[in-house]
Amino acid sequence: MHKLLVRQLNRAFGGNVPTIPSLDSFVAAIDEAYEGWDSDREILERSLDITSRIMIEKNEALRTAKETAEKAREQAEGVSRDKDLLLQEIHHRVKNNLQVIVSLLSLQAGTREGEACRSCFSDVTERVRSMAMVHEMLYESSDFSALDFSEYVERIAKSIVQPDSEFRELFLRLNQVHIGIDQAVPCGLIITEALLNALKYGRDEQGKLRVTISLSVEDICVVLEISDSGPGFPPGFPEGGGKKFGHVLMTSLASQAIGEIHFENRGGAMVRLVIARS
Repeated sequence: MHKLLVRQLNRAFGGNVPTIPSLDSFVAAIDEAYEGWDSDREILERSLDITSRIMIEKNEALRTAKETAEKAREQAEGVSRDKDLLLQEIHHRVKNNLQVIVSLLSLQAGTREGEACRSCFSDVTERVRSMAMVHEMLYESSDFSALDFSEYVERIAKSIVQPDSEFRELFLRLNQVHIGIDQAVPCGLIITEALLNALKYGRDEQGKLRVTISLSVEDICVVLEISDSGPGFPPGFPEGGGKKFGHVLMTSLASQAIGEIHFENRGGAMVRLVIARS
């Protein structure tokens, strides 16, 4: 008989439980209920114990997974920081190396006689300088995948045209747009070439130079227009000048930049570059 039932009967009858058939049947039923309750309680306790162990194991697994993920994230962030620092240092070194080349070209030009020779060295110097500007801007930026094209255009234009109030004027209408470095370098060389041509051939009858540069976005394309105040392209250009170095260079560079280049006369020479946004 269940010990709890025995305790209750002894308390009720003073330790002397009478033998009565009807009472025996009642006591047997209660005893069976007590035994069933014990069995259910044992099953419940075992279930709770198993569930508790499972929860502890799951919690431990989650904690371990969280720590592992946190370590992986910290390692990934460290690798990313190291990569960014490395790229920054690479751009800095490339920029410095190109600046050295610019200095050497400038020195070499100073030792040459003849305006044509010095002009050639000067043109090459400006082309290299435009490439150095890309790496300079990327070194200053936190994003090494894209370049602020409007700022790049402005830097090149002011460096080459060097506007003043009397003989040179520069008008900029630039909408902000970003392009990839693979496009920036050839575009920078095209801008440099167009501006160098403007310096040579783009002055009006009074000898004054007015350069206008516009940058805009049309649908999925970036449109850059560079125009001057000179007499424009000669008749038959570019067919008549298809073998000129500048035309060949700019046409080739436009293809590298995934774009098209057009040469038009609009009150002066205008170079129109249309590139697909990267």
